[in-house]
Amino acid sequence: MVFFEGLKEYEGQKPGLSRIKLFLGSIDNPQNRFKAVHIAGTNGKGSVSALLAECLQAQGYKTALFTSPHLISITERIKVNGKPISSAAFKALEKKYIALAKKCDLSFFEYITALAFIYFSKQNVDIAVIETGMGGRLDATNVLMPVLSVITTISYDHQEFLGNTLKKIAFEKAGIIKRGIPVILGRIAPEARSVIKAQANKRNAAIKVYGTDFSCGFNGINWKTLTQSITYNDTNFKMKLLGEHQASNAAVACAAAEFLGVSKASIKKGLLSAAWHGRFDVLSRGKQTFVIDGAHNIQSIKAFAGLWRQSPFLKKDAAFIFGILKDKDYKQAIKSIAVLAKAGVSKTGFQKIIITKISSPRALSTTETKKEFLKYINAQNIAVAENIKEALSMAGRAQVIACVGSLYLAGTLLDALKK
Repeated sequence: MVFFEGLKEYEGQKPGLSRIKLFLGSIDNPQNRFKAVHIAGTNGKGSVSALLAECLQAQGYKTALFTSPHLISITERIKVNGKPISSAAFKALEKKYIALAKKCDLSFFEYITALAFIYFSKQNVDIAVIETGMGGRLDATNVLMPVLSVITTISYDHQEFLGNTLKKIAFEKAGIIKRGIPVILGRIAPEARSVIKAQANKRNAAIKVYGTDFSCGFNGINWKTLTQSITYNDTNFKMKLLGEHQASNAAVACAAAEFLGVSKASIKKGLLSAAWHGRFDVLSRGKQTFVIDGAHNIQSIKAFAGLWRQSPFLKKDAAFIFGILKDKDYKQAIKSIAVLAKAGVSKTGFQKIIITKISSPRALSTTETKKEFLKYINAQNIAVAENIKEALSMAGRAQVIACVGSLYLAGTLLDALKK
């Protein structure tokens, strides 16, 4: 399906909320017809959104979820009770409002945000969990008046739009805080946390902070069942999202769920049922194991590396399929993945980095990617593939195939494995 013909790309649009406000105002502001939780953050916002939505659904609420980007189909971005909007319903909405979208000069992201609000309104949802696209202050989702605001983490990403210091990035994320609306903060560095707390105080918004008002303990991973145990405020829970960083994300989701009146039993059910594909996603296909992670900035790649080192995959024959966007800190990302690959050489000595193209104009070229890997890995252990099919062929006999560096790449591999 091809949608949004004639609309500008998200990154190329001049920042501001005037366009989407004009669009939504002309159709009687559908975003004001349902309760919403608004979630921002550099990393973890998608995981927190997915976890919280499952908890709310377990409580019996008709729950909407808006996230980005998608992995395989654009319809994944707009869900009600865990089910994506149908292709037919999406296409009908897109066609109905495209003329108005063009008249209001909406970008791609602004339009899909607006369509989500329209759909959730028509579905009469009880509550919607809305993830920001980028930043917060000028993000298209920030037309909402939520019942709760959540900021998960602050680290370096999209510096060309959000600023090149943690304080500047925190200020942009804090832009989702509304006057008198409570805020929940995740695990955030002190310099960024102080900025957010100052903005919350300025807007008379009560605030709960990870490590002070709530906490979470990581109790380890069962690699056979692919679940992990955590302790949130003295209660043990299990979840399928793996890693200590996901334990922190779960704590934020739990704090949000408690604020919204979700019972402990529903939180327990929600955490265990929540899935968030493309984030240390472990899949078996025959004798091979695939680990698919869309980690694309330093914080998320460090999280991937830390979890990989804890896993049984470290000492197995592994191939790493890698691709990354050129506007990321790709040099540090490549160094981290190269160190992992070298650490994991098993007794059979198999070791390979497979660089593949990403279908994005922002992709780092395979030539430049290889040049960086050659600083750490011998040339005979680096291969370049034209596409994911060729990359999988090159991986050949590897016991474990890890795919990392981009959500675009993660989605492409997940799609290929489904066929």
